Amino acid sequence: MDIGGSDGVNDLYLAQRGFETTNVDMDRSAIEDFREEAKKLGLKVNGVVANLRDYQIDKNYDNIITFFTLHFLEWTAAEELISEVKSHTRKGGINLIVSFTDKGSFDMNPKQFYPEAVFFEKKYAGWEILANKAKMGPTKEGVEQERVFFLARLR
Repeated sequence: MDIGGSDGVNDLYLAQRGFETTNVDMDRSAIEDFREEAKKLGLKVNGVVANLRDYQIDKNYDNIITFFTLHFLEWTAAEELISEVKSHTRKGGINLIVSFTDKGSFDMNPKQFYPEAVFFEKKYAGWEILANKAKMGPTKEGVEQERVFFLARLR
């Protein structure tokens, strides 16, 4: 499952390698593009249009990823979504989160989800932490902003 996967480039890559994929995004046209591209490639995929602020995952997954999506949510909604992701990950499954943090030279809305780099390690207590690396660098707009790459496996 890819939370906030937009046009599904990650999902298409994985589906081409035999993975069953579900892409969830609130952008209807991105999901339509994803479905159309999958059809052209002869891939069976799931595309879901949903508002992530109150999205409820309907089944368990081996792996759930989200790249640069959580900062679009307010803190409460992001934390609820992370809890939802964790509770719908099968034993031995992986969660991969790439997220902006609270560090950098940008105007941060304090209501939006910009955690400290150590946030995910604390949130995933009891999981096997495979990677938790923060790195400062420019965004596509050229603003210096820290991002965290977090990977954990449910024991």
